Amino acid sequence: MSLIDPNEAIPEEIAADPTTQKDVRRTLLLVALAGLLAPCGLCWYSTRLETFEQVLIPGLLVLIVLFYTLYILYQREQRQDLAPPLWRVGLITIILLALCGLALAWLISSVGWQLPSGPIILTLGAWSLFLAGRRVWESWSFYRLAVEEENDLAELKMISIQGSHPIHPQLAYRYAGKYRGQLTNNRIRNKTPEIRQAIEEGKFRVKTKYLPDNPRVHRFLGWKILP
Repeated sequence: MSLIDPNEAIPEEIAADPTTQKDVRRTLLLVALAGLLAPCGLCWYSTRLETFEQVLIPGLLVLIVLFYTLYILYQREQRQDLAPPLWRVGLITIILLALCGLALAWLISSVGWQLPSGPIILTLGAWSLFLAGRRVWESWSFYRLAVEEENDLAELKMISIQGSHPIHPQLAYRYAGKYRGQLTNNRIRNKTPEIRQAIEEGKFRVKTKYLPDNPRVHRFLGWKILP
C-alpha cells in the first residue's frame, strides 16, 4: 500500500535559518511602517504642488511597488511560491517596467526633474527592476537546474482550518526523500473517493520538480491515477 506511514522514522528537514527569518521580519516591519507613513507624506507633498497629478502618479506607483514588495517578502517568510513559472514573473516584470516607464515619460514631459517626483520615480523604478529581475533569475535557475521526480508517496488527509467546517481533503505528498508538501484544490475535493482508492491500491502517482541543492524550492507538477 502506497501510504505515508505517520509512524515511520523520517529524517527531519533542515530548520529554517533564524538569521534569515529575522531579517525578513525586520524588512516586513519596515515596509509596513513605510506603508503607514506614505499617506501622510503624500498629503504633505500635495500641499507643495500646483496640480493633483503631480501627487497622484507617484502615489499610485508607490502603492503598486509597496504591495508587490510585501507580497514577495511574505511569500519568502512563509517559504511559499519559491519557484514561480517563468511566464508569470516575466509578465510581472514587463508590467512593472511599463508602469515605471510611463511614470518617467509623464515626469519628463510634464514637470521635469525639479520636483521630488523625479528621485521618487527613479528609486521606485530601480527597486522594481531589482525585485522583478531577481524573480526572473530564480525562475530561470529553477527551470535549468531542477529535477523531476514521480513516486507514490502520498496520502489523503481530512483537515479543517482552525476548527472550521466543512472538512476539506488535503493531499500530503513526499519528495526528495524527506521533504513533504500539501495540496488542496477543487479537483482533489471532487475526486476524493477515486484518489483514496487509488492510494490504497498503489495506483496513485505524484510528480514534483525541485532543486537538488535546496529541495524546499519545489513545484508540484500534478498527480495521476494509473489504469
